[in-house]
Amino acid sequence: MGQSFYPNDCRHSKRRGFEHLQVTKFFQIQTDSSSMLRVIKLLVYLDWEIMNVLMENIAFGEGPHWKNGNLWFSDMHSQQVIKLAPTGSWEIVVALQDDQPSGLGWLPDGDLLIVSMQKRQILRFNGKDLLVHADLSQMANYHATTW
Repeated sequence: MGQSFYPNDCRHSKRRGFEHLQVTKFFQIQTDSSSMLRVIKLLVYLDWEIMNVLMENIAFGEGPHWKNGNLWFSDMHSQQVIKLAPTGSWEIVVALQDDQPSGLGWLPDGDLLIVSMQKRQILRFNGKDLLVHADLSQMANYHATTW
């Protein structure tokens, strides 16, 4: 019925805001047999026993990162980069209209780097403007990824 993706480290997180959080199942995919729609839920365990769903309707979660007490990840198939707070509130940080975001990273000045898979670029977001940081299209002959 479902498939779960587990993080590399299942110990308690020491990140600010997540002191008592154990991420045991990071993304869980459930398939509705009648419509074959896939629903991905972000699942976390608090105090080792209680499971809470922090966010639903993630199309394809990718590249999770902890940053400043929040969980950041790409939702490739909905073409968004999302920031999720420990309270469960979330925001779309960047929405790509014509590409799929993949891996994430940050420059020392705090600007967000986003892998643009289909255009084979690395994008830079400074909180306001989305710019091409590096164009890899002449070197990469297929989708750019972080692996």
